[in-house]
Amino acid sequence: MSGPKVLAALGSLLLSAAVLQAGLGQATPLPEGLETLPRRMEGWTGSQEAPDPDALARTRPGAWLSRRYTDSQGRPVLLYIAYFARDFSRAQVQAACWGDCQVREVGPHRVRRLGVEVNRALVVQHGEPAVVLYWYQLGRRAVRDPYRAKLDQVRRALVERRSDGALVRVSAPVQSDQEEALRRAEAFLRAALPEILRRLPE
Repeated sequence: MSGPKVLAALGSLLLSAAVLQAGLGQATPLPEGLETLPRRMEGWTGSQEAPDPDALARTRPGAWLSRRYTDSQGRPVLLYIAYFARDFSRAQVQAACWGDCQVREVGPHRVRRLGVEVNRALVVQHGEPAVVLYWYQLGRRAVRDPYRAKLDQVRRALVERRSDGALVRVSAPVQSDQEEALRRAEAFLRAALPEILRRLPE
């Protein structure tokens, strides 16, 4: 099959997926509010961080959490969770960052000591570089690839009559070098991921 035909077939598949997921599935509520996520977790202390209003208007999550956490040395990470009770595909808009943002690199990354595969991105947000780890959480599955996430959403809508999901993103501003920022993001995830998963549907 030629390249244009492959692209056309893929486009048709994604369009069919979008139609299916829009017509199937029911809203799945959160087991508890995202705001109940602890502000203190294993040496990290959190405070509210205002999200980008345009990003919220574009994606329209049913629930969201935006916080800045700092470790004992005052080094920050930014946590953003957007939950969609139905039609989670909206989460894929500006997944790596939002607003005045340039995505320089994106690739797969396995978080050390957690074994979770996520996306690792280098972004420049408002002129400042940051290392970002992000993925889509579908039940207890962490999915990094947006196309696989769309197909999984259709399958869940057909089989389980649900199409909920979340975007989870941890941004670590680069203060000394990228590797230090990555280690900081991973350290935060090791502390926070169990608490995050408790607040999302299984």
